[in-house]
Amino acid sequence: MVSLILPISKVVMNEALNINEIIKQSPHSIYLNGHNQIVCGISMIHFASHQFNSSYVIQNLNILKELCQLKKEEVPKNQTKIEGFALNGLIDSIKISICFENIAKSKLLVAGYIIHEIDKIKFPELAKKQKKEPIKINEIKKNWSEKNNNPSAVKALYGLRLKTINYSLILKNKKYNSRLNINDANLKHLIQLNDLRNELHFHNSLSFKLNNFSFVRYSELNDIVAINSNEFIKNLAKLINLKKENLTPKFTLK
Repeated sequence: MVSLILPISKVVMNEALNINEIIKQSPHSIYLNGHNQIVCGISMIHFASHQFNSSYVIQNLNILKELCQLKKEEVPKNQTKIEGFALNGLIDSIKISICFENIAKSKLLVAGYIIHEIDKIKFPELAKKQKKEPIKINEIKKNWSEKNNNPSAVKALYGLRLKTINYSLILKNKKYNSRLNINDANLKHLIQLNDLRNELHFHNSLSFKLNNFSFVRYSELNDIVAINSNEFIKNLAKLINLKKENLTPKFTLK
């Protein structure tokens, strides 16, 4: 098994476990303190950036730019190049959606908001409110329950589900999508990509929209991801004094 490792302070748990292992044991551990929120947020951005940069359309932005500048009569002889984008369209929509879902949830988390769904049976009013706006972590009573006698025990936060909030909710609700800090045109593009992703289970055709704005849209998304994977991560790392050598994810075999 290959794991993404980011260091975590002994202050967080009695054992110096990496954040990946902690979250596997209990996703709600990210709400234990601000340190956990930031380390998890950094990890999410790293994963988001990797997914985005591995997409076909981003790896071939220069070709896309050329195709967007073609005259109508030049399109047929460039069919093979265009097919590459169409053939990878669905997979790219998945990767890009994964990326921006993680960016949005990372920003919500480090700002002190809950990214898991609130249990509507235990907290009906808060669950209803969560559909309309982000809920601060301190709005949920921190009632931690031990699952075993281990000093660094697996813990669960009362009133939260293991499922995180829907990406569609984030995209279509201004109080959520404002965290992405992107313009309406790019937001519309992300919604379209997410709609395409949702066709994963019944997808019977290939297509790719090629017009004067296609390159602009993907290029601007590329800039947004670059900013988040650089400045945003560095700013978060400063808050917890994370050393530069520990900032880059390391992969280990287990």
